[in-house]
Amino acid sequence: MKKGIVISLQVVVILLLSVSVLGSEMRAVNPTNCLQGTGTTCVGPAETITGMVVSAGMGSGLVLNTGTTEEVVYGLGPQGYWEANDVDRPDVGEIVTVLVSHIKCTDKRVIIEITIGDIILELRDPLTCFPLWR
Repeated sequence: MKKGIVISLQVVVILLLSVSVLGSEMRAVNPTNCLQGTGTTCVGPAETITGMVVSAGMGSGLVLNTGTTEEVVYGLGPQGYWEANDVDRPDVGEIVTVLVSHIKCTDKRVIIEITIGDIILELRDPLTCFPLWR
């Protein structure tokens, strides 16, 4: 009986140590809690880009031809958000203007707001980059 209790305690200690080591490794890989929950924040000044839509992905983003370069921007959000705001997503060939910002811990730029013709749709909070559809 004592031998069973000792073995059980050893197993529990090993499991606890394993979880502790795993947790510290995860913190080491991700020391600033990048992109987790409310850790999502805009970094640096916002940038305005105007261009023709070359490619539009469902929920993922846009490729814009500015006349000199092709710029990739992310964060269109779900179709339901666009429908709730009575705005059509941009089509290939349309000219749009986007206000974008980098998100902490990534080189991707996300759309804060988009202008299509005379319609402006805000997609993210400009201070936190938190999506407005959530």
